[in-house]
Amino acid sequence: MTERAVLLDSLTLLQNLAVPLTLDIEPLPDDVASRAAGLARELDIPSSQWGQPVGALDAAARVRVRVARALALDPQVILLDHLTASLDRNDVIPIGEQLRSVAIRRGAAILAVTADHPFADAVASRVLMLDAASGRLSGSRRSGWFGRLR
Repeated sequence: MTERAVLLDSLTLLQNLAVPLTLDIEPLPDDVASRAAGLARELDIPSSQWGQPVGALDAAARVRVRVARALALDPQVILLDHLTASLDRNDVIPIGEQLRSVAIRRGAAILAVTADHPFADAVASRVLMLDAASGRLSGSRRSGWFGRLR
C-alpha cells in the first residue's frame, strides 16, 4: 500500500474498492457491492462516504480507501510504503492503530517502511531501524537527529 497507488477520483468510494474484484463497476453487481461495503466497514469508513467520488474525500479517508482496496484479495502480508506522508498529524496514530487491529483480525503480517516514529509505534509490535551505511537492522533508534538512543 502506497500513496502512489492510483485511485480513480471520479468514481465512488465503493467503485474504487470494487476494482480489484471486477472491472464491471457500473452498476456494481450486488455481490461485489456487498464485498466492497464490507471492506469499507472494516476500515471504519462511514457509509455516508461510500457513494462520494474518491476525489472529494480528505487525505485520511483516501488512505483508508487505499488500504481497504489492498485488502480486497486477502493478502497474508500487508506492505506499507510511507503511508502517512500526506496525513494530518492527528490522523497518524489512529490509522496506525486501526491497521494493526485489522492485521491482527485477519492474521496478516505488516511490513511498514516509514520515517514516522509515532506511526511505527502504533502500527507495529516490533520496530527496527535501518542503518543505511551498513544495511543492518536494529531495535534501537534515535529520537530526533541528535537524540539519545531509546
